[in-house]
Amino acid sequence: MFERRLKIFLFFLCLVSGALALRAAQLQWWQREYWQAQASKMMRQSELIETTRGNILDRNGIVLAKDQPCIDACIDYRAITDEPDPAWIQTHARQNLRSRLGDQFSAISRSGDYKQMLEDEEASIRGDLQQMWLYLGKVDDRSPEEMDDIRRNIVAEVTMRKRYIWWWNYEHAERGAQEQQPKWYSHFLGDSGVGEDQIDNFTMDVGEQVQPHVILHALTPPQQAMLARQLDRFFALSLVPGKHREYPLHRVACHIIGIVGPVGPQQSGVNDPFGQDELRSYKKTDQIGRGGVEALCEQALRGTRGRVERAGGSGQVISRLDPLPGRDVRLSIDSDLQADLEEALDQQRTSITEGQTEIRQHEHGAAVVIKIDTGEVLALASNPGYDLNDLDAEYSMLAQDFINTPLLNRATQFAVEPGSTVKPIVGSGAITSGVISSSDRIPCNGSLIIDGREQPHGHCWIYELKQKGVPIPSHNIAAGDTVLPPEGLTVTDGIERSCNVVFETVADRMKMDRLMYWYDRFGLGRPTGIGIEESPGRLFRPGRDARTALEERTLSWSAGIGEGVVHATPLQMANVAATIARGGIWMRPRLAPREEMGGAATDSADDRVDLQLAPQAVSAVQTGMYEVCNDRDGTGRTILPEKQPTPLPNDPLSAIHIAGKTGTAQSSKLTIPQRDAQGKIHYVPVPIGTPGTETWYQDKDHFDHAWFIGYAPFEHPQVAFCVFVEYGEAGGRVAGPIAHDVLEACIRHRYLGAR
Repeated sequence: MFERRLKIFLFFLCLVSGALALRAAQLQWWQREYWQAQASKMMRQSELIETTRGNILDRNGIVLAKDQPCIDACIDYRAITDEPDPAWIQTHARQNLRSRLGDQFSAISRSGDYKQMLEDEEASIRGDLQQMWLYLGKVDDRSPEEMDDIRRNIVAEVTMRKRYIWWWNYEHAERGAQEQQPKWYSHFLGDSGVGEDQIDNFTMDVGEQVQPHVILHALTPPQQAMLARQLDRFFALSLVPGKHREYPLHRVACHIIGIVGPVGPQQSGVNDPFGQDELRSYKKTDQIGRGGVEALCEQALRGTRGRVERAGGSGQVISRLDPLPGRDVRLSIDSDLQADLEEALDQQRTSITEGQTEIRQHEHGAAVVIKIDTGEVLALASNPGYDLNDLDAEYSMLAQDFINTPLLNRATQFAVEPGSTVKPIVGSGAITSGVISSSDRIPCNGSLIIDGREQPHGHCWIYELKQKGVPIPSHNIAAGDTVLPPEGLTVTDGIERSCNVVFETVADRMKMDRLMYWYDRFGLGRPTGIGIEESPGRLFRPGRDARTALEERTLSWSAGIGEGVVHATPLQMANVAATIARGGIWMRPRLAPREEMGGAATDSADDRVDLQLAPQAVSAVQTGMYEVCNDRDGTGRTILPEKQPTPLPNDPLSAIHIAGKTGTAQSSKLTIPQRDAQGKIHYVPVPIGTPGTETWYQDKDHFDHAWFIGYAPFEHPQVAFCVFVEYGEAGGRVAGPIAHDVLEACIRHRYLGAR
């Protein structure tokens, strides 16, 4: 019995031994060359070669953003780890002693005092390294905690890169081994290779472990001088050529271009090192687009790193893959036109109103120009702005400037009540829906009459002017108390004279749901999809915004004149003007080519939408907008050459017929956030006359924002525009002269001309 068991045991022992012998033979003979090659690969040192970010260009090829050479402060990785590499420190300690002792070094190194001298020198080096980090923080005004974060990020990045290289080699070796095995016994001899529990126990070295890493990026000349004087003391520190982002036009188009900054955890490749291409994945020290076009076109602008592999011992280059620079991105913006629009918002203007001289300058607002046939945005100006090259140094100051809010892109992010500029939407929607015909007339005696009763709100602005004693042209006044023709006004007349009563009445007939439907169709209440940061604005949503039927009806009256529950951005309103100019074809405003927009690109089917406006609706609205700028009763005649405070000789705009619509939207006083003693934030009014506000925020009975939208030429539209002036009071009086300069600049840059 015992012998039988022993034979069975010996049989299985021989079987296992034979399997092991076959496996050993397989590795030693049949796959010898393969595993030798794999071992050689495991001894290689892999280094990444950084790439260059692509340029941002305007439509004419002028550079708006580019990478420029700079000097970075770098630290050897062996000094970055939490505990500096002991062998590396000892090597430098010996070098220091050899240099200091000279010819006596050989004799002293054999004496009993040498060990203590070496330990003292190593302690001195460690002390210098600690002082180095404090000094770097002082140079760049960073706290010790911030410097520690930089160190930890670099260590984590290198650790993950080691893991990535090790895993890649391991996976590659396993695949190759499986291909080498004969099929008939591969399963029997199958081996999982290195156990899963050993994945973390790698010894793979990468070049980054002995390379300097960027700690401070793009040093200023004074910073370079400070650090250069410490290079002898801080041997781990080096000043290395690098690249940084430069913006040649400084503040021009600053809100469009955007910024670059360090990557966040969600983009960093260290979070998923095994599933990403390390040549394209982000490192924690990389720069990434953080706003504007820099973020919109990130995938095109960022390049692909290169890689070089060297033999572990000799350092000989085994293979090299050159980096690919990022692609250049050409925008639809004309930088010269953009600069002219920014200047138009900022320049000083003098006007005389009711005998009073008014000087305005540094207007807070926006100006937009859209090419009508393509939807390209030619200019997207916001004022005040900032110099992109100084943003890092001045960011804290700019972010805390709550009065001027220079970081805000007013063209796309500032959504406020658009006022009377929505009246073309209301008119065209009402006529198309059959609520009113283009020839129907609505009486106006100065007050809103609903169901035969005069309403407490909704007075006509012309009536209010008469009540204040302001002279009204005689043709506007009929018999008795009537200030407008007793037979009433058509939609065309209402747009020309900007009569609130007409459009409050039309909105009441449309009801809120149909009114909001047409606002939505024209692109209000949702982002345009231009790709950069923008506010969707606001629209009342029947059924979602709970109100009683009476409240909803009352709200529709103010909504019909662009107040209350309707908020829009200048970009949205410029696109409204472009849509009307096309006869009801809505097009998505375009800033960059679709193929460069990455995840922000939208379905091309949504880029062009026919709103199916009735021909009579288009005709009525377009005629009304023409009369706004050309009829003697029009509210937009301030855009005409002869109405400018200082008329230009041979003004090129004299040969152009303009269609437009002014708007004056009520606003509250300017407020800024302020923290009380309990730490709660309250918004407090800014006093009139506060330094820096004198020329754009002035003492008035009430505060209004000014709007002016339109297109030109009327006969064959080429450009659409919007001018918005924060606290600009009257749309025609304040925004009109700026709109004139906008169109004059379009003529000068050949985007507008008579045919």
